[in-house]
Amino acid sequence: PVAIAVSLGVLIAACSSDGREMAPPRADQRQTIIDGTTAPTVIDGSLELSTTPLEVFTLTAPWNDGQPIPIDHTCSGDGVSPPLVWSGAPIETQSFALVVTDLDATGPTGAPLVHWVVANIDPFVTTIGTGGSAAGAIEGVNDLGRPDVPIVGWSPPCPPNGETHTYLVTLYALSQRLEFLDGTPGADLIRAIELASLASTGLSGTVSS
Repeated sequence: PVAIAVSLGVLIAACSSDGREMAPPRADQRQTIIDGTTAPTVIDGSLELSTTPLEVFTLTAPWNDGQPIPIDHTCSGDGVSPPLVWSGAPIETQSFALVVTDLDATGPTGAPLVHWVVANIDPFVTTIGTGGSAAGAIEGVNDLGRPDVPIVGWSPPCPPNGETHTYLVTLYALSQRLEFLDGTPGADLIRAIELASLASTGLSGTVSS
């Protein structure tokens, strides 16, 4: 038995080391196996690299963000509402809403002047055409009318002579449809939109007179 134990000890020692040592790493051997910019995903206990990018909620108009709005969509031209296209909304979206405001003018409530409020846009809709709206949507009263002559829907940008104003177009993805009717005061509709918002995206444009 003693001889057997000694033999096993010699055999284990021989298997654990063959007398050679690993060379120290070279200066150029510093690359990791997993790129640190790629988040790993564990699936069924194994490590896999996630290569699917997250889609970003974006809104596109006929002008680039911060650039002049085409004259067709202002009071100096035809004054029609611009075509808009969007993508990347949260999967939980139950409806969309759209708000257009003048950041350099104030409305009756002291908030930016409202040119357009649209709500209850179907969640499968991803575009609004030139001078149009989405079927089944509702529009609120904007700030360009008078108490005795309210304006429902779109009013084109029209800054005072000699001024340049910035207009913000904001699209909201909402968690529900809103229980309002056409002709709801814009401030009330915007308040409900902000409370139900899951996410928002937008862009600005300028108009000079």
